Formats: sequence, structure tokens, C-alpha cells
Amino acid sequence: MGFGFVVVKFALFVKQISLALNGKQTVLPGKGYSAQIGTLLVAVGIFLAFYSWLRYRTTEKQLMDDAYKPSILPALILASGIAIIGVLLVIYLVPDI
Repeated sequence: MGFGFVVVKFALFVKQISLALNGKQTVLPGKGYSAQIGTLLVAVGIFLAFYSWLRYRTTEKQLMDDAYKPSILPALILASGIAIIGVLLVIYLVPDI
């Protein structure tokens, strides 16, 4: 969530700098989706915080009942999601050839 906030604020900072330097808002070269990406990162962070709390409660209950069963599926989904997002961000950041 913090990284998403920084990404959104950086996009606003770039717009403010262009206004201060030129007196008008200029469009900088690039794709310009940093505000949307930052907002998406914040939303994903909110979802993961809530999901983590649910997993914690489930694991705590299993430990208290001496019936803990590790689950690999959530870790696999999270790792796959991070890998996919990483690949998409690399594709987005690579300059057009």
C-alpha cells in the first residue's frame, strides 16, 4: 500500500513540477499510467491486509485445536500473482523499440 501511495504521489509531483516550470500542464513522454498503477497497488494492499487477517485467524484456530494443516495454495497464488505483476511491470517499463 505504501509503494502504491508513493507511485500516485510521484505522478502528482511530476504534474506539479510541469505546471511550475512551464505555467501549463505538459504531457511528458511515456505511457502515463502511474496514477492508475499506484491506485491498483493500494487496492491490492488493502485486499492482502484483510486476507492476511483471515488467514491468521484460521491458523490461530487450527493451532489452538491442535489441528494445524499447512496450506500451500495461498502462498502459490500470491507468489504467482507477484511474478505475473512483475513481468507486466517490466513489459510496461521497457522503452518502446
